[in-house]
Amino acid sequence: MNARQVMRGLAAIVAIIAIIGGVPLLLTRLAGSPIPAHVPDWRHLGTILTQRDETGSLFVTLVRDLTWLAWLIFSVALITEFYAALRGRIAPRLHLGAVQSAAARLAALAALTFAAPTSLGLTWAAPAGAATALVANPAPAKVAPPAADGTRLTGDWQTVSSARQLRFVTVEP
Repeated sequence: MNARQVMRGLAAIVAIIAIIGGVPLLLTRLAGSPIPAHVPDWRHLGTILTQRDETGSLFVTLVRDLTWLAWLIFSVALITEFYAALRGRIAPRLHLGAVQSAAARLAALAALTFAAPTSLGLTWAAPAGAATALVANPAPAKVAPPAADGTRLTGDWQTVSSARQLRFVTVEP
């Protein structure tokens, strides 16, 4: 892992902290809480919606509440992605479209910063000219038959912890 990848991961972590913690703080200071001090009755709501808004307070309130709602949706998607990553599973589809996709990418970038093989303290030697990958997989390692071009896929297990095993996969030409 090079310095650029580490910086991208740290930037993702800073972005996550800014979104989860900074946005609510900023919204509360600039626009106030989305929870009203009192619940308006139907007559008051009718008056607000039917009269001309000279001060623009209805527009500001609408923008504030929509911003809080967008923050809440993104936070739920991000927490869902982190929870799924911690459990080693695929996150459930929340039907949020691009919001969940963006949250998944941000969570993956932050998680992969500290989950690289070098941060686990693992080293291995691959034959010259072979590509090696570290794959988390609880299934037994299999040796695939040689491909038409003579490429062979082999795998071996190494226990990293009692909860997870990692398989080293080497593709040899």
